[in-house]
Amino acid sequence: MSAYTDDEIARRQIRVGELAMLRMTKAQIAKQLGVSFSLVRSDCEAMELNIPDGIHRKPVRTAPVTQHGTITGYAAHYKRQEQPCEECKQARREYLAQRKAS
Repeated sequence: MSAYTDDEIARRQIRVGELAMLRMTKAQIAKQLGVSFSLVRSDCEAMELNIPDGIHRKPVRTAPVTQHGTITGYAAHYKRQEQPCEECKQARREYLAQRKAS
């Protein structure tokens, strides 16, 4: 059994539709109406509304590798989950050998 009456659901869905027309995201609508994000998502699915979630995930850093042939260049490859170039692999080998020697 739902915690909401049919009348309450209908009024909320109408309001969700109105706010969606104002180009609000699901997250903004949920905050505005004081309901959960999942409830707004369910309402949007029921009404076949395709609006953005408004939930932002941390972007992946995509700084270009500018120091090839250095340990910093190797770290940048690693951070970007790329296969390091030969120059950066060599720099890492030298760095590790130097650390081991000291």
